[in-house]
Amino acid sequence: MASFFEELLGLFLPSNFVFYRIILMFVKLLSMACDMSKLTDKVEQLAQEFAIHEKENEDKGM
Repeated sequence: MASFFEELLGLFLPSNFVFYRIILMFVKLLSMACDMSKLTDKVEQLAQEFAIHEKENEDKGM
């Protein structure tokens, strides 16, 4: 299977295809890490906003 993709991509050796896949996996991993970081920031911001609104509602009740 690697030799088929090797010819399709114009690579010289099947081992180059393996390295190509590893590089693509690292790029995908980096992309997912960036997405996870953005989502973590959003969750933190929402938790802070929720705490502020909860505190405001608690203060109004007193």
